[in-house]
Amino acid sequence: MYIRQTKKSEIPDVMSVIEYGRQLQRKNGNNIQWPNHYPAASDIETDILNSHSYVCVIDDQDQTDLPEETIVATMCIQSGEDPTYQDITGEWLNDRPYVTIHRIASNQQIKGAGSFCMQYVIDHYDNIKIDTHRKNTSMIALIDKFGFQHCGDIIIEDGTPREVFQYSK
Repeated sequence: MYIRQTKKSEIPDVMSVIEYGRQLQRKNGNNIQWPNHYPAASDIETDILNSHSYVCVIDDQDQTDLPEETIVATMCIQSGEDPTYQDITGEWLNDRPYVTIHRIASNQQIKGAGSFCMQYVIDHYDNIKIDTHRKNTSMIALIDKFGFQHCGDIIIEDGTPREVFQYSK
């Protein structure tokens, strides 16, 4: 597997991965993850135009029946201040510049694709923030696995509380 930026032609594949993640969350009792068809294809297109959208794809080294270049995970990596993170109940580890991981999802065709994405971000950035719903147990497990520290809670635009975490080298 490897990570690369998303191509505009891949928006349907990215949306398929996100929809799989959405349905998995519903099945696990998390009905508030990505509500109301968010993110939409237009959100992904904006991420691509801003060079924020990434995909995890199969390469010829992977021992799988999937064709090379099959997208198995996706994520958005944004740099710069996130306005949602300004009002936190708790405290960030530091006030240095950071990147934020948004909308990380795997279609579970390849075991470990989500971890592969998270490792990519940790390898390429030294100060990372991420948030998730409390009931997103799979994401919280991934966050814990990579040593992110719980920093508090935020409230997103729709009024939903989310837990926030930070990883800093």
